[in-house]
Amino acid sequence: MLAFVIITLGYLWVIVVRMRTPRLVRGGIRNKLEFFPLSEEEEMILVLLQSKLKATTDDILQMIGRDDLSDSQNNKRKADAIESINTLMKKLVGKTIIKIVKDPNDKRQLIYYFKQDLLN
Repeated sequence: MLAFVIITLGYLWVIVVRMRTPRLVRGGIRNKLEFFPLSEEEEMILVLLQSKLKATTDDILQMIGRDDLSDSQNNKRKADAIESINTLMKKLVGKTIIKIVKDPNDKRQLIYYFKQDLLN
């Protein structure tokens, strides 16, 4: 009987902790029962980074790039989406979720790292 109570309390504690941390859901981020909508590009970038943990500029542009736009316009859409994601997470948890580092082999290329511990 005591074991059942301990297991139940442990399960409830895990659920409460999960509810308090931000998590990616379809269409946006849910944090403490509040929903923060994301654009299509932002959601695709987060899904890509959640699955790979690291992506290059080319990887992201393959996901969100549009053929009817120029390279500079696609790069601007990517940069704006990543900045918007980082701004939202800074507001929610006080830290950015995507770390941007120049590729040591090709300085023109950026590598985007996903910080796993901030988003479920």
